[in-house]
Amino acid sequence: MNPNEHITWMHEKYKEMFVQILNEAALLEDKIDELITVCFFEHTAIKWDFVDIILGDMLLSQKILKLQRTLKTLHLEVFQEFQQQNIAKRFNKIRKLRNIFAHSVLDTSPEYTAKKHLHEIALFNFRYNPPHAQIIFEEFDKQITDAKEICKILENYCLQIRNKAHTRTNSV
Repeated sequence: MNPNEHITWMHEKYKEMFVQILNEAALLEDKIDELITVCFFEHTAIKWDFVDIILGDMLLSQKILKLQRTLKTLHLEVFQEFQQQNIAKRFNKIRKLRNIFAHSVLDTSPEYTAKKHLHEIALFNFRYNPPHAQIIFEEFDKQITDAKEICKILENYCLQIRNKAHTRTNSV
C-alpha cells in the first residue's frame, strides 16, 4: 500500500469507528434516559417531556450518577445488579472513548503514517495530555461489543421495573 492509499485507508477506518462509537454512546444515553424515566413513571411509556426537562441538559457522566442514585433509592435490587455488573465503570470507559473520538482528529503526520500501522489508528488533540491516543482496533471492537451488552442489560432493568410495577398493580 503506497502512502496515499494508507492515509485513505486510515481515514475510512477512522470514519467507520467514529460513527460506531457515537451511535453506541447515543444508544446508551437513550437507555439511561429511559431507565431513569421508568423509575419514576413505571406504568407508562417513556415521558419525553421528563427526559427533555430533567435530563436534557445533563452530561453523560452526570446521567450515570443520577441513574445510580435513582436506582439505589427506588429499586435497590436493580441497583445491586448494576453494581455487580460494573455498569458505571464499563459505561465510563465507553464515554471516555466517545469523547476521544468527538474531540480529536486523525493523526496523519508523516511520522505516524510512515509506520503503516494496520491494527491501530492514532488520534490527536491539543486539550488532552498526552495529546495522542492510540486506538487499537481489537480493543475498540471490545468496547463496541460491551456497549451493546450494556444496552441490553439496561433494557432488561427497564423490563424488571415495569414488571414489578405491573405485579404490584395487579395485586392491589
